This record gives sequence, structure tokens and C-alpha cells, in this order.
Amino acid sequence: MTPTTRVFAATPPGYRFVEKARVRVGSLSKTNHRGICVFMRSHFIVCTIPQPSYDTVEVLLLTIHYGACNEAVTNYLDSGYPVDDT
Repeated sequence: MTPTTRVFAATPPGYRFVEKARVRVGSLSKTNHRGICVFMRSHFIVCTIPQPSYDTVEVLLLTIHYGACNEAVTNYLDSGYPVDDT
């Protein structure tokens, strides 16, 4: 089961998710690992805002719209070590 399949299986009814996996480099570069996943209600309108890639931090910037509410949400995960084959 791939990570995305696992997240999909764990998503409650009425929800969806946006994820950003950490891209691997080196001999295992065919698969991604770690990263960020945000769950939200299915009726929210969500857009991802492209961000640069960093060596030790994943960043996911989202705009979320629902009715008259507009929010910008930034999520980050500081893994403390660079992207490699670990």
C-alpha cells in the first residue's frame, strides 16, 4: 500500500486531503516519503500555492474558501535532517 493509498483509506467520509510528499534523492528517488497532509471538509474550496523546495523543511501553503470566509494556511514540517535515502 503506497503512502497516498494509506492516507486515502484513513480519510473520514465527508473529508478530503491535500498532501505534499518529500521528494527523495539518490538510489531510492523513485518513491517519496514523509511530508505534510492536511484534511479538510469536502465542501471547502482549497488551492495550493507553489513554494520553493528546501533541504530540511516541507512547506505547504493553502488558501481555503468557504462561503464568505477566506483563510491562508501555512503548514511546515521541520524534519531536522536533509532529504536522502533514509
